[in-house]
Amino acid sequence: MRKLLLFVVFGFLIPCVAIADWTTDAQLLSLELGAAMPVGKMSVDGTSANNQRLGSTNLTVGGQYLYYVLPQIAFGLDLGYTKFGEKTSANLFGNTDTVSSPKSTVILAVGKFNFASEGRLLPYLLGGLGLHISTLKVDGTPTDGSSWPDTHTLEDRKLVDDTRSNVAAALGVGTDIPLTAHLTAGLEARYIYLATTNFNPTRAGQTAGLTGIHGGTHVIDLIARVGVQF
Repeated sequence: MRKLLLFVVFGFLIPCVAIADWTTDAQLLSLELGAAMPVGKMSVDGTSANNQRLGSTNLTVGGQYLYYVLPQIAFGLDLGYTKFGEKTSANLFGNTDTVSSPKSTVILAVGKFNFASEGRLLPYLLGGLGLHISTLKVDGTPTDGSSWPDTHTLEDRKLVDDTRSNVAAALGVGTDIPLTAHLTAGLEARYIYLATTNFNPTRAGQTAGLTGIHGGTHVIDLIARVGVQF
């Protein structure tokens, strides 16, 4: 156990003082892990009276490939997946308790500008444009003495279960932290905009009088990254 602890300390923490040296034609392949917090609200049935956030903070995972066309400028692809936490509500739709569960896959073409090409810390700006594929599920249960209009029963029903896609855009700021000549860690704060989608109700949702859920989503990601330069 002592040898393992020494390996962690000296193999990962101490080398973070290494000095990176990005060069033209360098390539960087990274894995990402972090937290995603939805901050945008969506409207039910096209009204603003009950705009609500349909999800909560949860883990996000992804990967990124970059090719440095210049020592400080890189282009590449970024892929991220987030299954947001469930969000409960007593007033999203009628006399119904609801549980919303959204998830999104985001594919971006990205550009990255490092403020320096060598050093112990390499701060950067990142921008991206691409596509999001998002799924929204909403389960509901009647409350306040009400019941489903077609059967007058009180069971849970799936009101929305739909997948839609639209444009996605991102803007991030962070820093690369060289660990060795070829191993790099990083931290990034990223804003992601998932353009407007219209989620259609299921047949059960239509029977209950739901016509749809509409809107775009804004997401704040806090990401840790580890990558290999080759």
